Amino acid sequence: MRAFLGDVPHHTMSNNPVEMTIFSMLGAAIAVINLPIIALIFTSPALKKCKELVLIGGVCTVDAFLALCNSVSALDRMLRFPKGATSLVPQSECFFKYYVVAFFYANLLVGLMTLLVSLERFFAVFFPLRYKAHYTRRKGVLIMMGGFCSFLYLS
Repeated sequence: MRAFLGDVPHHTMSNNPVEMTIFSMLGAAIAVINLPIIALIFTSPALKKCKELVLIGGVCTVDAFLALCNSVSALDRMLRFPKGATSLVPQSECFFKYYVVAFFYANLLVGLMTLLVSLERFFAVFFPLRYKAHYTRRKGVLIMMGGFCSFLYLS
């Protein structure tokens, strides 16, 4: 068995500066594009009546957070490994990075926010009178914040 494991080639990380720069700039651009949308949804007096947009604002927030994590991880990789990884890096050095924890949390939130938007739309379509009477912008914000906090607790 030892001989078999020794035959497996070790993959080294590629660290093409052009690829990492594009990856980092793409993440930063997505985050920057989402920020005005988030600000508009949550602060615009004209959109205060649009209770449906609250969870969409949550999706934009999570997307911006995940894109920012991508950008930061690419920058960290370029700084830590300017010539690529030439030796094996201990797992503990990779696992306990702040952006790895943020990736884990952000990926969970992407799924959660998609689920919340789907459920909200389900209730709006199949129970329109109850939805119209009971769902408010404040309840949408509370649902969104509860989702953010529950996944922080669960992760």
